[in-house]
Amino acid sequence: FKMSWKLFATAGVVLPLGFLQYIGYFKTMKIAKQTFKAADAFYKPYQGPYNKELGDHFTAVDTDIKANPVGTKLFTEKHATMFGIYYDDPDRHPEGSQLRADVGIIYEAGSLDANELEHILKDLASKGYAHAKFEDAECLYETFPFKVSAMFAFMLGPKKFYTSVKAVFKEQPELYQEVGKAPGFAAVEVYTNDAIEFYFPISNVGQFYLTKHPVPPLKESRH
Repeated sequence: FKMSWKLFATAGVVLPLGFLQYIGYFKTMKIAKQTFKAADAFYKPYQGPYNKELGDHFTAVDTDIKANPVGTKLFTEKHATMFGIYYDDPDRHPEGSQLRADVGIIYEAGSLDANELEHILKDLASKGYAHAKFEDAECLYETFPFKVSAMFAFMLGPKKFYTSVKAVFKEQPELYQEVGKAPGFAAVEVYTNDAIEFYFPISNVGQFYLTKHPVPPLKESRH
């Protein structure tokens, strides 16, 4: 009987730890340089908290694009994936701030012919979308897996990645030179079937700064 309780107690510790390990809770982010490959994009601006409201915005964007036959083709033929660009660090702004993001799809340049591009441009522009072209850019890069539920990745991945990026800039301030010349930072997240791919541009940074919304107020510094 005592042995049964010991086994039960051990399982009560090991199983939760195993689950946390599986979803990436203990993952060490190994930041490396990687090229963000040139791509085209359709995106829709967002302003608000980085929470469920942003998730609803993603859902609406996905619906809009897949409602267009050209958009459906891009996904069906695996030329496109969802992405987001984030401009604000939530830790630096008061809770409930109007944080800025752009949400949409990136797709391989040349995937659409002229007629297809004109068709989807006209349709999405009427719904508040814009079109962008990105050139190759050197980035700080890592991934975080989707396991069990995407919710866990969105809860854990960004915090781990951006904390690690801040540490890299602290250790290698020269990497921040190009970022400092841009209007502001723009962090890119690409959402594949398996993971979030994080790109923090350190070259050609300005091309990712698409937002036209003003910077939200910063937290008051405490002395």
